[in-house]
Amino acid sequence: MQRRAFLALLPAAGQVRGAGNWQAGCQTRAFGSPLPKREQFLAALDDIAATGFEGIETNFASLEHSFDDPGPMKDEFRRRRLELIGLHASPRLAQADVAEAEMRKGERIARGVRALGGSLFVMSGSGIPRGADGKMRADVMELWCRNLNVFGRYCREQGVRLCVHNHAKEVAHNAEELIGVMAGTDRQLVSFVVDVSFFLDVGLKPEEWVGRFAPRLAGIHLRDHKAAKEVLLGEGELNPEAVAASLRKAGWSGWVILELNKRTDRTSRQLITEARQYMKQRMGV
Repeated sequence: MQRRAFLALLPAAGQVRGAGNWQAGCQTRAFGSPLPKREQFLAALDDIAATGFEGIETNFASLEHSFDDPGPMKDEFRRRRLELIGLHASPRLAQADVAEAEMRKGERIARGVRALGGSLFVMSGSGIPRGADGKMRADVMELWCRNLNVFGRYCREQGVRLCVHNHAKEVAHNAEELIGVMAGTDRQLVSFVVDVSFFLDVGLKPEEWVGRFAPRLAGIHLRDHKAAKEVLLGEGELNPEAVAASLRKAGWSGWVILELNKRTDRTSRQLITEARQYMKQRMGV
């Protein structure tokens, strides 16, 4: 590993708190994504609160209707004793022809996160393309990192933490892209919400990686995969005890966020209820 990438993995002052201060969150994908109808969204909140979760993450389109008048929705969160963890979006900041316009869209979402009382902007990318030689395109990576820093600074000014979220592409080739983002961005401006399941898809053990990202980790997305497909928690290749042990060893605190997709063999309430028990029993959260 290059020295610059290695240094990016070291803790920033004050970013890693004592072990065990974990909070259980739920992504609303278990009920569908997005949930733009207010009644549908509030029904999902009822189930999430009743199941014992402390916070929710959702696609920005689920709450866009409340950006300009956040008070009533904030009351709904308070009534259920739920915290808005953050909103998820995918502004295309690595595409030069649209990056400026996408930045403006992202800024509006960041203001929405702040207005609704959330703390995280969870951002997905699309993977850095590779050239004929199999190497990541350095120009695209440079643009991606530069725009992440710019947007991360804007988010911080709003009181919001920008977090890069991975899929399988970002952790292929021994997590080369995520490590590159850590090396190429300011740790005070860009953090991560790591999805542990996608490490499995590319033959990596997430427990061997989450500790490396812990200094910049705001949360993890928890789900299980088998043969690169999502399965019920406990039916796939994930070793939750090992992931938990690695995070505890790193002294990490943050959100453990359930992210499962809606199914036909279980109601959404049943799905998250079973998953909440799994989180308690297998990870202690």
